[in-house]
Amino acid sequence: EGNRRTVCLRRLVEEISSRKEKTIPIEKIDPVQCVVLPSNVDDASTALYLARQHVKGKKEWRALNQAAHVYDLIRKYDYDWNDIAQALSMGKNTINLNVKAFQATLDYHKKYQEDTDWLNRFSHFLELFKKRGLTEWTENPKNIEKFMEWINEGKIPMAIHVRKLDKILLDKNAYKALQEGQTITDAETKIKNSEVDREKVPYISTP
Repeated sequence: EGNRRTVCLRRLVEEISSRKEKTIPIEKIDPVQCVVLPSNVDDASTALYLARQHVKGKKEWRALNQAAHVYDLIRKYDYDWNDIAQALSMGKNTINLNVKAFQATLDYHKKYQEDTDWLNRFSHFLELFKKRGLTEWTENPKNIEKFMEWINEGKIPMAIHVRKLDKILLDKNAYKALQEGQTITDAETKIKNSEVDREKVPYISTP
């Protein structure tokens, strides 16, 4: 990565200059081989170039940074979704998921500014919008607010727990447990208990 490489090279120059490093000649690292963008390249073009390198390229950023960058391409630099899909070889559904999840993360931060770990809530929202069983549920803004509340209250500690939410919403006892302050893991136990109770009921054949 460019920044880390620059720091290392500067440190190496210092050690060569002070004779602490004696085996590497300065000519090996100075001048530095790098890609220099033309001075007339605008910010939008630079942003798209970075996306090609770090969103769908040789040095991918973590999911959060990728989503934030795709979000900026659309909202800040006004790129068309088709242009981004073609430039990054990325499906429109993936673009949509990233934009929705990052926008929800920003909305969460606006609502719960005391949460200093708000950026890492992105994974929760990405799991939420990825879950097909929750597609209709997420279309209601009140449900998104409820989801944010659950996150803020620590009811959904890890993003992976969101994958259990659709089943919990379909079980009255499990959903009640979540509403009353229990964690999503505790709520899932209610489903398992319900399944055990159903198994205990003797089978009655119909005439």
